[in-house]
Amino acid sequence: MRSLVSSLFITLLLLATGAGLVFSVAFAEAITFEPVKNESIKITGKIVDRYFFVEFNTLSFIDPVAFGYFISAFENQQIPYDGQHKPVASDKVTCTTSHCSHALEAPITEVPYTVGIGSSDSINTISATLSFMPGNRDGVPFNPSVTVTALGINSVIVAYQMPLGYRPTDSKAWVGIWKGEANSTIPPIGKADVDSFQSEGAQAINGIKIQTGATYTVGFISGPNSKDIVATATIKTTPY
Repeated sequence: MRSLVSSLFITLLLLATGAGLVFSVAFAEAITFEPVKNESIKITGKIVDRYFFVEFNTLSFIDPVAFGYFISAFENQQIPYDGQHKPVASDKVTCTTSHCSHALEAPITEVPYTVGIGSSDSINTISATLSFMPGNRDGVPFNPSVTVTALGINSVIVAYQMPLGYRPTDSKAWVGIWKGEANSTIPPIGKADVDSFQSEGAQAINGIKIQTGATYTVGFISGPNSKDIVATATIKTTPY
C-alpha cells in the first residue's frame, strides 16, 4: 500500500513538473517583428532670389490645410522652440495633397537661417527643417523619424528623432500604436506622453495586447493633437 501511494505521488509530481515545463515554454515565447515601412514628413529646398523655395511630402493621409500646416523661417541655426525669436517670415500652407511646394518670401541676407514645417499653427510642432548657411543656397534637410526598438505581448518601446532644440515635454508630444495603419481619426490602441526634454530618445507604451501574425503602426505626434503626427513605422509580428 505504501509503495502504491509512493508511486502515485511520484506520478503526480512528474505530471505537475511536466505541466510546469510546458507552461514555462509557452510563457517564454517571445514576439519578434519585421519592418514593413517607414513614413515621415520629408523636406527639401533652396534659396532662389528672395524666396525660400520649399518642397515637402507629408504622411499619405494628411491634408496640410486641414491639419493647419505652415512654413516659417528663422534667423537662427535651429528652431527657437522656446519662443524667444520670432520668424522673419511665415506662411500657411495652401496645398491639400501630401506632396506640396511653397515659395516663402523673406528678407534674406548673409546670415544662417532655419526653415521649418509645423502643424496646428504652433512652432512647438515643427519637425522637418532646412538649414541654410551663408554662401550656400541649398538647404540641409532634417526629417523626423520613429522606430520600434522592443516589442512584448503588453508593451512596446518607441525610439524617435526630432530637430535639435525640440523638447517633447514642452510640446506635449506623445507616441501611439495602432493595429494596422495609423490614422488621425481613429484612436490608437495604446499611447503615452513623451516624458523627456531631449530631441532624441525613447518612450514606452504599456497596457496593450500584441498578437502574432498581425500588423501594427507606431507614430510620433509632435504636439497634443492627433493631427500633429509626423512620423510612423509599420511592423508585422511573427512567432518566435
